[in-house]
Amino acid sequence: MAQSFPLGLQTNLKFMKKILVNAMALLFTGTTIVNAQTVKKTSDISFGLRGGLNLSNIIKTNDNNYSTDIKPGLNAAAFVEIPIGKGFSFQPEFQFSQKGYINNGNFLTSSYEYSVTTNYVEIPLLAKVNPSGNFSIVAGPQFSFLASTKTKFKSGSSTYETMVRNDNDNLRRNILGGVLGMEVASKNAVFALRYNLDFQNNNGDGTSSTPKYRNQVLGLSIGFKL
Repeated sequence: MAQSFPLGLQTNLKFMKKILVNAMALLFTGTTIVNAQTVKKTSDISFGLRGGLNLSNIIKTNDNNYSTDIKPGLNAAAFVEIPIGKGFSFQPEFQFSQKGYINNGNFLTSSYEYSVTTNYVEIPLLAKVNPSGNFSIVAGPQFSFLASTKTKFKSGSSTYETMVRNDNDNLRRNILGGVLGMEVASKNAVFALRYNLDFQNNNGDGTSSTPKYRNQVLGLSIGFKL
């Protein structure tokens, strides 16, 4: 025996069915639009390479009397720019960066120069804002992995270079830092200025014979988008 519903309930069921059908149609249409936009954004993804000069120094945390000078180094990176919205994109990078410092002094009657070079492999994860077509601002965290450390002592005509064993010297291998910078684009060329600062000390457990410090680097580079 067929079950009959009151007239008011039948009307409500029809109304609910209509809402459900419209909602499914709207969901299907929205999904189609999102997929179309995703394809468009994916096609706008760009890849690039850049390289340039680092001007690095340190922020000392345990000896303010230890005077250091800027040390030049190299930087080289590959990056991907992923558009997210109008004037905003996500830019992860894979970077090689040389950091360090120079210390000059006198011992007895001789002057000397002591320099430290640290080579890092880094992964910056940057948010990129484009206030105008050719100018952009980047900022975000950076994960640095220490690859090698070299010290150089020079006095007169004598020079001594040593590769430091990071595990023996208790140096921190993984360091979290931050990046702030700007970029200027001209067609496929990109000119970048970056400042990055370590949030953690180089010294892992406080027993390193190396002075305790944090790296800071001003990087200049030029690159191109593929």
